[in-house]
Amino acid sequence: SKLFFDQMYGFYIKKIQDPMARFLEVMELLFISGLMVRGSAGVAALLGMLGKVCYIGKIHAYTFWFVAGTIGFLAYASGIFGN
Repeated sequence: SKLFFDQMYGFYIKKIQDPMARFLEVMELLFISGLMVRGSAGVAALLGMLGKVCYIGKIHAYTFWFVAGTIGFLAYASGIFGN
């Protein structure tokens, strides 16, 4: 004994809720799982690889980067790069 409410509920589930749920599932896979989780993990891995290159174990390289950073900071602090 199907009632009118059962038919309306079935229509709502098939035509409104299911397509919306599929759309939200795709958006979740693309944006939350894809870009936000895997994207941030990829950026962290890339920064880790770049940071690993900087640690070469030679004091001359560390001295060079320290001096270059100090010169860059002083140039920025003195206003060479703009306002």
